[in-house]
Amino acid sequence: MGNLRPVLIMGLVFLAYMMWVEWQKDYGPAPQQPSAPVVSESSQPDAADIPVLTGQEGSIEDLPQVETPTQPQAGTDTSEARSERQMVKIQTDVLDVKIDLVGGTVVSAVLRNYPVVLHEPDVKFELLQESGNNKFIAQSGLLSGSEAPNHTSLYTSERMEYVVGGDAGELSVPLSWVSADGLRVTKTFIFQPSNYEIGVLHEVENQSGNSWTGSGYLQLQRTVPGDEDSGGFTNPERYSFFGIGFYNPEDKFEKVDFDDVADEPYQKTTTQGWLAMIQHYFFTAWIPVAEEQSTYT
Repeated sequence: MGNLRPVLIMGLVFLAYMMWVEWQKDYGPAPQQPSAPVVSESSQPDAADIPVLTGQEGSIEDLPQVETPTQPQAGTDTSEARSERQMVKIQTDVLDVKIDLVGGTVVSAVLRNYPVVLHEPDVKFELLQESGNNKFIAQSGLLSGSEAPNHTSLYTSERMEYVVGGDAGELSVPLSWVSADGLRVTKTFIFQPSNYEIGVLHEVENQSGNSWTGSGYLQLQRTVPGDEDSGGFTNPERYSFFGIGFYNPEDKFEKVDFDDVADEPYQKTTTQGWLAMIQHYFFTAWIPVAEEQSTYT
């Protein structure tokens, strides 16, 4: 029989390591909240920031990269909206969602079945949030050579709160926008019970007497986090990917670092694709109609 001493020593070292790992989980220092620079700096938009396009249809390059404003575009009488942000609140069995009437932007999405930490089950994970170091919002709108609502336009809603019951079917949350010459756009968010997907539909009713042509856009806007305190090499956040994900049938799935798109802008045109923001356990993606060609930047 060989010398067992090295084996015993290795076993004791491994046991001590596992005890230290468990101690870190319960009593180790919590990671510090990092500072987070904004993806792109922008000022409060005014009438000059709204895209006015020369062609019949706009492109994503014409879109102003601005944060969701606290007040709508110029020329609209919205004194109440200026004094207090107006949010439509939707509750399903799996989601708590807030939609800002400015832009019809999804500014909060709380995952009701996922706590931030296991021993605090009442504190749920907020995937989308409108402020702070982890600001992350989902914007959408229309582009046209004529007037059209984008993510800085003010919508109205007949109701400010919706609840999807356990046995309820599909829930539609319509928001309305009307131009001065009679173009009406209804932006509808569609929720299903026990489903994390949110449908978004733009319906255009043209009563202006003039022809209208436009295109839709979808965008995710978030802050890029700074260097995080990993909290030790046992913290899974230290090894997980945090960045951009893209999929289409030709290229399959690829991950893109934030630093890469800062150095060289990312752009692809394809059908049957989607673009996502990935963070450890979760991702958020806009998924357009599969049969239509879309440009991702």
